Amino acid sequence: MEELDFRLLQGIAQSSFVAISYSSKYNHKLFLDPPANVIAKPMLDYVKAYHAAPSIRPLLELNKKDPELCIKLNEFYNSINSKYNDSDYKFDVEKLKERFCLFKYKELKRINTDSTDVQSGVKQVQSILNEIKGLNHSQGATRKSLKDYTPDFIAEYKAKQKNPEIGQGILTGYSYLDFLKNGFRAADLIMIAGESGAGKSMWLNNIAVNMWMQKNTIDTLPGQYTQGYNIVYVSLEMPLPDCYQRTISSIADVSSYGVRDAKNSAGEMVAISKSVKFFRDYPYTFDIIDVPRGFTVEQLELQIEQIKTQYKPDAVFIDYLGLMDEVDDQEDWLKLGYLAGKIHEFARIYEIPVITAVQMTDRRSIKTKDDADKIGLHRIGRSGLIAHHATMVLQIETKGGKDDGINDFKYHIVKNRYGESGGSASIIKKYSHCKVIDKQYDITSRNDYTINDDISVDISKYLDE
Repeated sequence: MEELDFRLLQGIAQSSFVAISYSSKYNHKLFLDPPANVIAKPMLDYVKAYHAAPSIRPLLELNKKDPELCIKLNEFYNSINSKYNDSDYKFDVEKLKERFCLFKYKELKRINTDSTDVQSGVKQVQSILNEIKGLNHSQGATRKSLKDYTPDFIAEYKAKQKNPEIGQGILTGYSYLDFLKNGFRAADLIMIAGESGAGKSMWLNNIAVNMWMQKNTIDTLPGQYTQGYNIVYVSLEMPLPDCYQRTISSIADVSSYGVRDAKNSAGEMVAISKSVKFFRDYPYTFDIIDVPRGFTVEQLELQIEQIKTQYKPDAVFIDYLGLMDEVDDQEDWLKLGYLAGKIHEFARIYEIPVITAVQMTDRRSIKTKDDADKIGLHRIGRSGLIAHHATMVLQIETKGGKDDGINDFKYHIVKNRYGESGGSASIIKKYSHCKVIDKQYDITSRNDYTINDDISVDISKYLDE
């Protein structure tokens, strides 16, 4: 049995978290290795029926009319001699999906070459494309009672206690955001709202860099790299060379004017050199897609499908929403709302966070002098429907007067579908280096959150009662 198939079947056999997570979305067909495929079906049938990891005794009892299958099940369970790590599940299942997609792409090429019956060939191609696309689509509807979902909750809760990273999204490096969200997650649509020149694109780029690098820096040696993520950065506003210059200026923390004009100091050149070497050696991808205005969600899907044959994208950034287009001929305000809905659906289908920027109306158009009226979803320009589809909306508070040098700026949480809104935090904009620096949020000031990691009582034991 191939190692990938064995490893994931081992996880299904040992962990209810892995078993339930896999069976709720996929079936035995992803196990392409025949010996694995044969035993995967009865194992997954058991999970769907009993909401638990399948042990050998009930499997043998349920399949006793098929002695040959029982022998294969026995051989597999007897060959397991280690413990599966639940935190490997997402990685392993993505590898399984990638392998399945490559197998199906080869089938498409074969049909294109060998098929002489056009009508039959088209049907085969459509069937294969639906299989591939189906891997990225969540089920149309999921219905479970509280009673039926409880085993899933217990399995996930216990798994999170053993490994907190299981419940964590991709951290942004901005302490207040990471406190509220514990990282951006699959299906999130995050919007950064601000007036023209407020720093939306610069902050968007910095969040992308932080999510890409995580705890790694340009001083981290190749043998010491820790977890990072693959980023797809769609730039409709800035051409690729300019986007690269902005990104390397931020990462190296050097003058962007010096990068632009090739006039950095000797000290800055050391940091630039380290950054270039980091780009070369770092095992995670930061892809910049330079596209013209009018880019559509359908074109984005094609790009992502192509990227998935090379690596797994972990987050998509779009700079910015207002420059995209919709194929249907609609009024501008309706088109933007519909476009935001399609991007959110894209995030759900591909199980990937999408982070973008949106334009706000000019504060000078607000007649009231009340500062509270300058903050809120009503400030989003062109269409009030845009924010309706967002998981979270962050508004950059724009100060009057001239913005230059190094300045603090405040951002407000004007929408948060999964938690509190109305709060705010500060960040430092370092314009000349295209860098946005976090001002540490003091979690200890909260009275509704436990920060002590030492939990003296294993509360999960109460779930078994």
